[in-house]
Amino acid sequence: MTKTPQGINRIPMARPINTDVMNAPIYDGKEMRPYQGRPGANDALELPSRMGGRLHYRDGRVVAA
Repeated sequence: MTKTPQGINRIPMARPINTDVMNAPIYDGKEMRPYQGRPGANDALELPSRMGGRLHYRDGRVVAA
């Protein structure tokens, strides 16, 4: 420990083990891109839900069945 002029004890900081961070591969974030999965996997989302005698679409339309 070292003492500063104000009388505060200071503990020296430890050096990082690996200082080679600039040589690490670059992260491209490919798992964050829009879903490009199986064709037809989301087709069911375009079908309405039946509640009582009405069909409710995801865009807000309600149609009497």
